[in-house]
Parts: sequence; structure tokens; C-alpha cells
Amino acid sequence: MKKGRVLSLKRTGLFKIANKDKTKIFLFFLLILGIVFGVFLFSDKHNIGVFIGRFADFYIKSHSYSKFLKVFFSSLLFLTIIDLIFLVSSVSLSGAITIPIFVLFLGYSFGSFLSFNYSSYSLKGLAFNAVLIIPVFISYFIVLVNTAKFSFTFALTLSSIIINNDKPIKVSFEFVSLIKRYLYLILFTVLISFFDTLLSFYLIKLFEF
Repeated sequence: MKKGRVLSLKRTGLFKIANKDKTKIFLFFLLILGIVFGVFLFSDKHNIGVFIGRFADFYIKSHSYSKFLKVFFSSLLFLTIIDLIFLVSSVSLSGAITIPIFVLFLGYSFGSFLSFNYSSYSLKGLAFNAVLIIPVFISYFIVLVNTAKFSFTFALTLSSIIINNDKPIKVSFEFVSLIKRYLYLILFTVLISFFDTLLSFYLIKLFEF
């Protein structure tokens, strides 16, 4: 790194959590924090509340299709978009910042979704969350965050190379490893979408919204 350089990623403190175990703990903390904020601070009077309400309507409608494959592809498309957002952030200069923000936002949106269902449908909404929402999304979030920790460290390494002129040691190897992990994530996304479809296709009929 050149002396006198004004911007140094090492001074931001991000490298202190670049260890993958610390990164995982950090990202899970943000996810849980977001969920807690979403559950307890949700209000349908705010713009985010209106958005969550529309998403809830879309979710229920898209999971109520009479055709199994239609429900499956709807679920798969939604989760795959999230996968791709994290993958793109991995190779972005701002990835080390945007990835934690995305995790926090996902947690907050999920918590708000749970809160909306409960506030709108009372005990029926609580049962809907427990049976159809929480098993699918918590499983997905666990795998997503375990993949996102590699995205965070790779984005940090990439930013350090470009901004601070650090030596690109094993970057190609790390990139290939990152892509492999996202291929595993997408494979899991297919499986969790199938699981989501099974639950919705056979159980959503129990809830009349």
C-alpha cells in the first residue's frame, strides 16, 4: 500500500471482522437484529409497511396457484434474485458495505412480514408464520449468511487490491471458490423452493385470508 494514501480500508475496522468465523457471527447478529427491529417496530403507516403489505398479498397470491410448478417457479425466482444480489455485491467495490446492509434489510423485512401477518390476521397469522413462513425462510437465511460471509471477505479483498494497491494473492482461486459456493447456494435454493412449494401447495388451503 502506498504511503500517504488518504483512503485505507484497514483503518475502517472492516479487516478486524474479515475472519470468516467473525464475519459469520457479525452477519447473523445483523440478521437477528433486523428481525427484532422488524417485529417490534413495524407500522403499516410507513412506506416500508405499505411495501410489506403488498409483498404479503403477493406472497399469498403466488403461493395459492392451483398448479404446483407455477408455485415452485414463483418461489424459486424470488429467492434466486436474492442470491444474485449477494453474488453481484461480492465483486463490487462497495460489497463490504452493501452485504451487511442487505443482511440487515432482509432481517428487517422478514421481521416486518411476520409482524404484518400477525397484526392483520391475529392467531391465524401467527399460525401461518409458524407453519409456512418461518421454516422456509430461516433455513434459507442460514445457508445464505454462511455463503455471504465469503462474499464479504472476497469483496473486502477485492476493494483492498483496487483502492490500496495490495498484491492480488490467490484472488483467482478465491473467486472460483466463491462461485462454487454460490452454485451450492443456488442448488439449495432449488431445494428450499421445492420444500416451500410442498408446504404451500398442501397447507395454504388451511388458511383463508
